[in-house]
Amino acid sequence: MRQTGGTSLSEALTKGDLDIHVRVPAEDFASARDALAQIYERYCLEMWTPGFATFVMPNAPIPTGVAPTAIGSGHDRRFVAAWERLAREPRLLCEYNTLKRKHEGTANYEGYRAEKSAFFTRITKES
Repeated sequence: MRQTGGTSLSEALTKGDLDIHVRVPAEDFASARDALAQIYERYCLEMWTPGFATFVMPNAPIPTGVAPTAIGSGHDRRFVAAWERLAREPRLLCEYNTLKRKHEGTANYEGYRAEKSAFFTRITKES
């Protein structure tokens, strides 16, 4: 199993939540997504693609999200590559933490999400 995301790096800032990235073979993605939809609440449907979905666990003791991706899909490659790069390049992790601090406590979640997405796009294209 590969650990990725903010909780995989002890130096990475998090919002205190837990995001679970579930990598699923492409041919099993639809059935996995549908099974998760029976358990969890669908989230950010506008972001969903044929190989990516997001869910939240509404009654979890800490805010928890689940994001299944089809292995090899664009979201999967981007997510894995970005966190691998953050793990090996401290200057990028510092930049990521600065971004997190900048948006800490903000009500502008869309602005945060857009800036974070642009950051991940940039670092995966540079690698």
